[in-house]
Amino acid sequence: EWSLFKVGPIVLVATHVDSTRAIKNQQGEWVSPDAQTTLETVEKLIPDVQYLHPSVIVMDSNVPASQPFKHLKSMLLTLKRDNLEKTIGMWTGLLESTLSWLAHLRKEYEQFPVIHRKAFYDLVRTSVNVLASDDHIRALLHQLHNMGEIFCINELVVISLAWFGLQLIGEFLSTEFLANVRATGVYTPDDFQASFNQFDALGTLQLMEALELCIQCEVDGETEYEFPIYNQTETLPGLWDSGDPRYRTTGACYGGVRLYASSNCHHLFTSIFPHIQIELRRAAIANSCNNDNDTDLYQWHHGSKLCTIALETLITLDTDERSSQYIEIKIRGPQQTSQYCFYFLENVIETVLQGIARVCPGLVMERHILSVHQLRIHCIEPYAYPSQLLSTAMLESESTLEITLQNTETEKFENVITLALFGDVELVSKIHWGCSLKVQHLPIAVKFKLARLLDPPHSHGRDWCLLALRLGLEPEKIATADSHSHSCTMRLLALTDCTIGALIANLQELGRNDTAEVVLRTSPLLQIIDNATE
Repeated sequence: EWSLFKVGPIVLVATHVDSTRAIKNQQGEWVSPDAQTTLETVEKLIPDVQYLHPSVIVMDSNVPASQPFKHLKSMLLTLKRDNLEKTIGMWTGLLESTLSWLAHLRKEYEQFPVIHRKAFYDLVRTSVNVLASDDHIRALLHQLHNMGEIFCINELVVISLAWFGLQLIGEFLSTEFLANVRATGVYTPDDFQASFNQFDALGTLQLMEALELCIQCEVDGETEYEFPIYNQTETLPGLWDSGDPRYRTTGACYGGVRLYASSNCHHLFTSIFPHIQIELRRAAIANSCNNDNDTDLYQWHHGSKLCTIALETLITLDTDERSSQYIEIKIRGPQQTSQYCFYFLENVIETVLQGIARVCPGLVMERHILSVHQLRIHCIEPYAYPSQLLSTAMLESESTLEITLQNTETEKFENVITLALFGDVELVSKIHWGCSLKVQHLPIAVKFKLARLLDPPHSHGRDWCLLALRLGLEPEKIATADSHSHSCTMRLLALTDCTIGALIANLQELGRNDTAEVVLRTSPLLQIIDNATE
């Protein structure tokens, strides 16, 4: 898991020193107070990042022959060389021969430099080494990908990264192109070919689908490609009609959540949301293939609506009063559909989180619970109970069933069973509450965040090692964690058998409220019991 989140070095570069109040020292080097202030600000914003270079490269980008420019080039070459040594493994004759051959291959495939993996295998055997096995070529592709010579995705091999970045992605995401796309973001292959006759339509669409920029759909027997990133359709009226008689009865079910990203990352949702819409479409197609034809999905700019015969679910991107973006997921169903609503909502939340994880696997998420009372009366902006409030209440309460939380906007109290389980007590036997789960159930992004906080030595010893002692790990296991090649905290979380609640309590007793707060905010609220594994 840790290998997914290896972080490269971060180097700050001040590029336009000529337009600032910087001066040169006796050695002719630029000295910029603004650059130093920026570095100090960044260090405060991300204090737990260990890979920030301790100095800023200050340069005038109009003078490419300057010493700072040469220093930057030298640094990048050094970083590249170090990365190659760590990632490509043994430098083989096959690799060296393939690097020479790639230049000729790029000329041959200049118009569309994308090759299917199997065809690439055949080309290597034909032009480089007839004896190369599948394992050899698989390792070769991994090396070339890590070197930045090619880009492998699914069963496709892009052999020209310049074409990939400039002519493909640069074109399809350019401001000029976005200004002329179809408002619905939907194209047939013929429509796509007519709009972009310089590209092979089917090959390009296959590559764009692999990149999660579009998804193939069947509409009335015709193949179409949906590009949520191009969808500019406005929100339709009546999407959440307060007058719908199915949801006006006393026993109608309402519920929902808001998903927030960790601090300073809320703005990322604008770029992530189209990928969530692709994930929702994929789920809807899967339901249709499973003969569940009563599911419909409508999508517009920054919004989706998933409907079944009985239920309605709205997934939208919005901004709160603090200008923080969030993804809101709310559901409603007729009376006596509480369990149907609960499982359907959990499935939708999981689908949304999968879409986020595909794009930003390291993004730490918080799950806030919407006020059911305000959802029922169709309040435009219902109150959201913060995740840490729910987690703290669970830790402090003797019985989760008795937890009530106060809505600070209405002064009304709401029960956690109403908020999380649609008021259905029977569902309690089908879930585990978050604080009772083992720490292994923490999301990987949360573990990574904890590692960044607890791995560095603490001035008072309040780091991973003292936490391990408090959690009851034997000295032998602590020594094993300490000798681990990557993160001691990640190793500790894998070895310990404690619950999330116990982890929070021990962090608080250790005086690491900063780390305890992370777990309170981001730990799972609940988990459905998997009968197959119980």
